[in-house]
Amino acid sequence: MVCLLVLVPLIQPSAARADDPVILDTSFDTDGKVTTPIGLDGDVAYEVVLQSDGKIVAAGYSYNGTDEDFAVVRYNTDGSLDTTFSGDGKVTTPIGSGFEVAYSVVLQSDGKIVAAGYSDNGTNNDFAVVRYNTNGSLDTSFGTGGIVTTPIGSSGDEGRSVVLQSDGKIVAAGYSHNGTNYDFAVVRYNTNGSLDISFDTDGKVTTPIGLRNDFAHSVVLQSDGKIVAAGSSDNGTNYDFAVVRYNTEGSLDTSFGTGGIVTTPIGSSDDDAYSVVLQSDGKIVAAGISDNGTNYDFAGVSYQTDGSLEAIITTPIGSSYEVANSVVLQSDGKIVAAGYSHNGTNNDFAVVRYSANTPAPEGDSGSDSSPTTKKITPVVVKNADSITNMKNKTYLSKYSMKLKLRENNLFKYSASDSFKYQVFKSSKKSCGMRGNYVMRYENSKTCDLYITRTNAKGISNKYWVKINYNK
Repeated sequence: MVCLLVLVPLIQPSAARADDPVILDTSFDTDGKVTTPIGLDGDVAYEVVLQSDGKIVAAGYSYNGTDEDFAVVRYNTDGSLDTTFSGDGKVTTPIGSGFEVAYSVVLQSDGKIVAAGYSDNGTNNDFAVVRYNTNGSLDTSFGTGGIVTTPIGSSGDEGRSVVLQSDGKIVAAGYSHNGTNYDFAVVRYNTNGSLDISFDTDGKVTTPIGLRNDFAHSVVLQSDGKIVAAGSSDNGTNYDFAVVRYNTEGSLDTSFGTGGIVTTPIGSSDDDAYSVVLQSDGKIVAAGISDNGTNYDFAGVSYQTDGSLEAIITTPIGSSYEVANSVVLQSDGKIVAAGYSHNGTNNDFAVVRYSANTPAPEGDSGSDSSPTTKKITPVVVKNADSITNMKNKTYLSKYSMKLKLRENNLFKYSASDSFKYQVFKSSKKSCGMRGNYVMRYENSKTCDLYITRTNAKGISNKYWVKINYNK
């Protein structure tokens, strides 16, 4: 039997230093860990939230012997099941005629619990939202008997993330099949579960981004009410991070990126954002995975408020693949990403904390030569010189191959087209481009490249790529 698992780490209190280890809290079920069987087989939690009284609410699904149902479990602060919640601390909710999965959960200010995901209607999947009273019963004032299902496209639709507006309206994001492929999808509900027709006239918005499938995995709300959804977009060859910002009425926010959309390539193949948060200054941080050519690493990208790139970081952990499923911000601004890492045999829980001011794991210098992280940081450059002198430069095989792999025929370099690539240094030039290869002076230590990447749909992103050479 697969059980729901909850871990509670404890950071040593006040006297602890920043470099003290994180230890399991033994006041939580004696060892810091709780597993909870619910159904007959296969119980999985996808998201967890904390109540104001410290109780823990986890949501996911439970297998009932035939298919999967929404599942919600509430724990007391000591890790025991809260028997005031449905009598045994556990609730399962069948919705449609097949499989149902809750991917996300939020708490209303009145303590009611809202879970969102998808439900099988017998033919394909619809968005599904369920609201529970504080005692675990279904809230019959919401939808039909506490349940709302929403078809969007012509085929499968799945809600992956849910947030609450300050007015109580519910915003769910995920993806919808248009008959050919998947698009970003956002739905807004009134407090009673009805579709909010002030949002794109019917309460539903779909957004095509790349050439094929686009998946929204996470959604957050800005303080001005704008909606930010993050996920991945297929550029025709592989997937890139994708972030879309919507105005409060559902239209794309054209002050963000290109027409409200930003896509970001990171590694040599697929890059997917699974979680997104907002910093106190309005900057956007997305976390997920990046393919390094062999396996997956933790990946994080931060964006300025206008969608321009601030930083990219990838973090290998174990001997194989790693996936960051969720990201949160501490009160001091530090960024915490959590997911799993493969140890060569199986998967372990993995948590990485990044400093607030440097896009690198704590204890890591964040330099490009670091064995634990690689970063790419953008900057706005004006009046940069074009590259004209290619003499006395040599090929740099490591980094030229890396850039060539990331090209995928989507990078465009043209000295006659507003200098699609430019090199800038306060002193002499240290490197340049010839075809798809990075060139450099034999004795140069660093290289700064200003690159515009344009995908097949004409959406461009600009990068400042800083390379440190190591002999």
